[in-house]
Amino acid sequence: MSIFDKVRNQRNKIILNKEVLSPSYVPPQLIHRTHKEEELAKYFLDLLEEPGKNYSYAIISGPQGVGKTHLALHFYNELKEAFKKEVGKDLLRAHINCYLGYRSLSQILRGITTSMRLGTPTRGISNTEMLEYIFRALDKSDKYLLVILDDFQYALYNDRDIARFFARLDERFSSREQRIHVIIIVNSINTFLAYANDEKLKNWKRKHVYMPPYSQAELFDILRDRRDRAFYPNTVPDEIILEISKWIGVDTGKSLGAHSGSARLAIETLKLSAERAESLGKQQVDTEDLRYAWAELNKQGDLMIVSELVERLNDHELLFLYSLASVLEVTGESYVRIGKVEEEYRMLCETLGIEPRKHTQIYEYARRLSNLGIIRRENPTKGMRGRSTLLSIEFPLTPFKEKLIQVLRRRNYEL
Repeated sequence: MSIFDKVRNQRNKIILNKEVLSPSYVPPQLIHRTHKEEELAKYFLDLLEEPGKNYSYAIISGPQGVGKTHLALHFYNELKEAFKKEVGKDLLRAHINCYLGYRSLSQILRGITTSMRLGTPTRGISNTEMLEYIFRALDKSDKYLLVILDDFQYALYNDRDIARFFARLDERFSSREQRIHVIIIVNSINTFLAYANDEKLKNWKRKHVYMPPYSQAELFDILRDRRDRAFYPNTVPDEIILEISKWIGVDTGKSLGAHSGSARLAIETLKLSAERAESLGKQQVDTEDLRYAWAELNKQGDLMIVSELVERLNDHELLFLYSLASVLEVTGESYVRIGKVEEEYRMLCETLGIEPRKHTQIYEYARRLSNLGIIRRENPTKGMRGRSTLLSIEFPLTPFKEKLIQVLRRRNYEL
């Protein structure tokens, strides 16, 4: 292929490798989570230094989208490599997602046999027999197994005694090598401890790794890494990465509630933005693509909800909002200064032949619209003077403006 063919093939293409944006993708490096992986490694040193002697286990907790599963899977890859190098034996993996139907002990054990490609005995057998079946297979092949029980809270809701089974797994084979080791992933350590009706279970909190939500700066680094792996060069500007990070970072995106600080939500926002830009034949993702993605993913982006709020605004609030949307549309920026919006508003009022509101009232409109969640308002950056408050709209501008025009025309404004 000539360089010209290569350029032609890349024309209006943005996404190079969509797999990198998949929730199942495990990056080669865990950005801002290395210290958590080292913390987890402390609990499995015995497995490397004295394999088979002790039962190794840990629990990982944290809200959605903070990398709990990625941490466990990446850690397994590291542990598997070290185990082969230091012990000279294979460490298998069984990743069981309890949310996906593995909620009883029998379902989990059958999931383990499937992961090990053992097949399931045709006759009905008890859980104890199933566990023995797994152990015999490991003994025979002289291999070890790391079981990752993901979203384990769903199994707990189904059977509160299931945690006790795994807490005392080593006691069932105390006279044999400990070949099965466990990582449990839950949304909250308190959820796990609420079902800890066993003293041994309570000891698990000593081997607990908590995964906090990501900050804006951390999300920026993660998104930039995914951007560099997933997209063609120069198709996703840093400004887009920064804006997503700002919306979702736990220190800046508090309105998102439980989704604040979620890398999963941030990556999905980036993916949908790029897919829209590519479908429209653009060469680069812009802020309008970002707004459309946000409307898809964030319930605050539901224009039906916003439409109800818009209907309740007074005339000048609507005109100010229309002016903001117009300035954002013309400039293509994510944020614009309130002074620029005020200028647009005054010109609009002059065109319509009406008296504009005073400067102080404009600031009150911005404050009220921000409190309603219709616009986003940023405080002035240090060193900026005067009318430097920054404003943005987090909804797709075209349908948003169309809604404003509909309401204003019903109120006899000719736009």
